[in-house]
Amino acid sequence: MAAEALLGSTFVFQVLFVDELNTPIAVTSPTIDVFYFDDVGDRVDVVSGAAMSDAVPAEVGRYVYPVLISTVTFSDGDTIYGEMSGTNPSTSLTTQVEVTVNLVSSARASVSTWSGLRDSFVKGS
Repeated sequence: MAAEALLGSTFVFQVLFVDELNTPIAVTSPTIDVFYFDDVGDRVDVVSGAAMSDAVPAEVGRYVYPVLISTVTFSDGDTIYGEMSGTNPSTSLTTQVEVTVNLVSSARASVSTWSGLRDSFVKGS
């Protein structure tokens, strides 16, 4: 399921990193890339390798990154992606989580707007 963001507003990407036992973990260097694909299918980076912040209130393993959804760059119906990654300090394995965000105008926004994603994923190697 994709998240939804309102054009002209700030969308907060968030992630909860967990270990193989589904226990939240504080990862090393949580970062995010935010991007979209242009009309010819090329990836265009909006944010690249930005450091994510601890969530407020603090929660072990949860990190956030706010992004202003520009009405100059984006239009109703566009899609952006957030790719978040962090390294488990105990195993040195890197986990990546990708979130799809559908952009809508205020005229088409649903009754309740989506404020973020609370799913968690574990990627082993």
